[in-house]
Amino acid sequence: EVKEDRPRAGEPVDLVLVARNTGRRPLQLEFNSGQQFDFELVQEGRVVWQWSRDRVFTQALTSLELAAGEQRVFRVRWDGKNNNDRRVNPGRYTLRAYLTTMD
Repeated sequence: EVKEDRPRAGEPVDLVLVARNTGRRPLQLEFNSGQQFDFELVQEGRVVWQWSRDRVFTQALTSLELAAGEQRVFRVRWDGKNNNDRRVNPGRYTLRAYLTTMD
C-alpha cells in the first residue's frame, strides 16, 4: 500500500510496513540477523535517513513464519531528522520500506 501524505515541517511521521502472505501456504522468511525490516528516506538517489542506522541487532539467524493470509505490521516513528540529526529540508523525498530477508 502506498499513500502520499504531506506531513507538516517539524512534525513526527508514523511509518508502517505491512508484510502480508497472499499465498495459500505458510511462508517462511529467513533473516541473517535480528533485523527484519528497514525504512529509508531518499532524495535524488541519496539516503538521507535510515531507520536501522546506529541500531544494534542480534547477530543470529532468525525467521518469521506467516500463515496463509496472515500479515505482520512493522511501525516506526520518524522524527523528521536526517542521519546527522538535523531537520530535513522541505522537498520531494522517496520513502523505501522493505523486509531484510536473506533472499
